[in-house]
Amino acid sequence: MNLFFEEISSQGMALKRTLDYIKDKFENLFGQIKILIKDRKISKLIFTGMGSSFFCNYVPLYMLKQVGFDVEMIDAGEFLFHGVPENNELAFETTCIILVSQSGESGEIVELLQKLNMLRSKPMTIGITNTPKSYLANHSTMQLYLNAGKEETVTSKTYVCSILILYFLAKSIITQNISMVSEIKEIEQIIDFVSKLFQFDQSLERIMQTLQNVNKNFGSDYKFVQILARGPSLSTAHQAALNFKEIVKINSEASSISTFRHGGIESLTELSKIIILSSSDKDHILDNRFIRNFIEKWSFGTLFYITSQKFKSIDEEIRTNPKIFIISYDFKNHFLAPIVEIIILQLMIYNTALKREITPGLFRFTQKITRGL
Repeated sequence: MNLFFEEISSQGMALKRTLDYIKDKFENLFGQIKILIKDRKISKLIFTGMGSSFFCNYVPLYMLKQVGFDVEMIDAGEFLFHGVPENNELAFETTCIILVSQSGESGEIVELLQKLNMLRSKPMTIGITNTPKSYLANHSTMQLYLNAGKEETVTSKTYVCSILILYFLAKSIITQNISMVSEIKEIEQIIDFVSKLFQFDQSLERIMQTLQNVNKNFGSDYKFVQILARGPSLSTAHQAALNFKEIVKINSEASSISTFRHGGIESLTELSKIIILSSSDKDHILDNRFIRNFIEKWSFGTLFYITSQKFKSIDEEIRTNPKIFIISYDFKNHFLAPIVEIIILQLMIYNTALKREITPGLFRFTQKITRGL
């Protein structure tokens, strides 16, 4: 067992610490943020970060868009160099900017926050970090802490804990009187699932067997993997693509399913390795039709389908295809599904790295904190 596996194995405990922090701070800290947004007449929200700390923002993006908020996400580098108006220092007067960084010291985050705080009309900023004494924590208007514990290798637990914090931040902005009891019950079930998965609990034997079959049929010598999703699961698609690059050292691409249909399908061959994520009830019919196209019209080598759809309700020609492997999980909140999805994929990626005789989580050309620009 290496350090990366120790860190992904500890994600259940990390999520519990984050949840305990949320329960303790929800009425006070999250309530203060909501009041401040109202008092400052905030009309727009911008979510930013780099890498994993950027991808997690798909969750609040779609939560807030669905109820009509003006919201966008832009990576901190693009925001820094191309997103701050040079001739309008009042541009963000009614904007709240949420900056996510596990270290709170990433070069782009530090420079962006400095630039924002120098504006004549300084915007409201919320810093989300795992590091209380960081630059982000010390220079943002409000702070939320992950409490994920120390993380030394490729991002895992700080990513899932960021999703949890961002979920509750969005909930607190949207909802007048949030029912913490029902929310917490659902999250505790997810935490229990995560813990059991790494304990190789017999109740999850079917999932573990499917993962073994996926790794066997994907093999270890492929050079590229395509990961496709819709909505909040795009968070998982991008994070998993990054993990394939960081951990397995192979090229990978994340794309929305709709975008992939516009040209991406032309790259398909009988060797193509595909991962499809489907977490929303309203997308299941669309996604089943999309997968049938691989079987009936297009080409592929191996397809791994991770879905919240009940196994028996998946089209029979998909369920019985020997080149398609399915994991069906029983959590219906598609805004929290990325936590479940990425943890399943972490196990796949970890085992692929071992097969390729690569030490999982070991950096070659980068480091844990990317400082400077």
